[in-house]
Amino acid sequence: MDSQTLRRIRSSFPILNTRVDGKPLIYFDNGATTQKPREVIDAITQFYRKENANVHRAAHHLSSLATAHFEQARGQLAQFINAKPNEIVWTRGATEGLNLVAESYLRPILKAGDRIVIAISAHHAAILPFQRLAQQVGAHLDVIELTASGELNSDQYQSYLKLNPKLVVLPHASNVLGTVYPIKEMVKLAKREGLTTLIDGAQAAPHLVLDMQDLDADFYAFSGHKMFGPTGIGVLYGKEALLNAMPPWQVGGEMIESVSLTETQYAEAPLRFEAGTPDIAGAIGLAAAAEYLNNLDRAEIEEHEQQLTSHLLQGLKSIEGIKILPAGEFSLPIVSFYHETINADDIAAQLDAQGIAVRAGSHCAQPLMQSFGLHSSVRISLAFYNTIEELDTCIALLRSLCSHQPVTSDETSNSDSAKLWIEQVEQAKDWPTRLNALMSLGSVSIDPSLKRPENLVTGCASQTWIKLSSEKGFIQFDGCSESRQITALIQLFKHQIDQGSTVEQIKTYLTDLGLERQLSRTRGNAIQRLIEWLESHDS
Repeated sequence: MDSQTLRRIRSSFPILNTRVDGKPLIYFDNGATTQKPREVIDAITQFYRKENANVHRAAHHLSSLATAHFEQARGQLAQFINAKPNEIVWTRGATEGLNLVAESYLRPILKAGDRIVIAISAHHAAILPFQRLAQQVGAHLDVIELTASGELNSDQYQSYLKLNPKLVVLPHASNVLGTVYPIKEMVKLAKREGLTTLIDGAQAAPHLVLDMQDLDADFYAFSGHKMFGPTGIGVLYGKEALLNAMPPWQVGGEMIESVSLTETQYAEAPLRFEAGTPDIAGAIGLAAAAEYLNNLDRAEIEEHEQQLTSHLLQGLKSIEGIKILPAGEFSLPIVSFYHETINADDIAAQLDAQGIAVRAGSHCAQPLMQSFGLHSSVRISLAFYNTIEELDTCIALLRSLCSHQPVTSDETSNSDSAKLWIEQVEQAKDWPTRLNALMSLGSVSIDPSLKRPENLVTGCASQTWIKLSSEKGFIQFDGCSESRQITALIQLFKHQIDQGSTVEQIKTYLTDLGLERQLSRTRGNAIQRLIEWLESHDS
């Protein structure tokens, strides 16, 4: 892609002009959600400014206009994936589409002893609906493992197909590894056995040209927000005959032909699966995103993304201590890695302090991470608006971070070192300086006996251990984490308690230091537990 084309594309995305702590935003978290072009933003705004009304019901001008635009959007998405409009079910996202198939297609036919095929590399959304259903009826999950190169095990897959599963659920691409699986061939193998297939296409839709007639899957789910559209909207494609044979999942207004107190006639698909007022603006915004993608040179875009991926991999491989997770022969611009000694959350936080947005954690794929013996990794997921220059900035920072780690205190000066770094945290004038002080505070030697199973806090992105006790009104606690940030926050808590601060004063203290950004759910579970425990013992 030439520089002029790239500048034109980037100019379509207003958020790319954002600055973070004074640094230009470098957005590398596209696997979680993509940014939105002006065309999508304008389409949504236009609807609310000039067309807002409910669809399919009212006999007035605005409703007629909204209905026409809403159904036009359905037609645009059908064209985008080469399907028929009545095979397009609007959902809140890929997750709802996967749940819809589990509840409306699979539940009525699943019984004890039946089998469902899933992949170990699947997103939780393509595991949990089927795991829960299997547990409820006594069915069995057959899990396709990975080869050493990151591909799904083909021999294992084919052996599972011989067991006559009721449904085969496959990711088109891994949201952690980026691996694009040979879905067309895998669907063909399932069809030979007369099996039904469901594909999670959330990661594939933004990057690959989709053709449902060529792919021949029975169901295909994807979300809008990962393909440059709005949040809260997605698509479930289903073959017309299958959809019309399925009972509704949710019931209410919009999805009926007639209702009496004794009998209800449901509408044909897709309306029978769209109970209640739909996300009209979201559908229109998603159609605008599909149109935006169609107006790009998709081959040129794919080549640019592959160049970005190759450049990123080359840079990461040059950094000592970084290990890259295997991605298979063909992959999307998604790369996950970990460092041998530095926690993934700490890497992500230090990149964020320089304006670089990446993701750290299990990426809603804990079974996959567990198969690698990991709790978390750093994921860099790219889009066509990213640049080589942005990657060079990120790689240079990673190289610096990995070669200049905070100095660990010796055991004889832990208390003095902690006090010194707490002062540095409190006196820092900006977030990057404060974060560096936090990292050093989190490097102070911790009693290794804290890392016992009974002290482990569940639900944290990084493994965290906290020991709490209270005797005669005197509170004692200590803790540590794989993440230096969380270890540092625990030390700050400890320091405040030793000074006699109340829980409310500690909350204010953390907010004044700008540390609330570290207290998101999952990442801050350990700190939230401390707050709750202290509140329950506050006299």
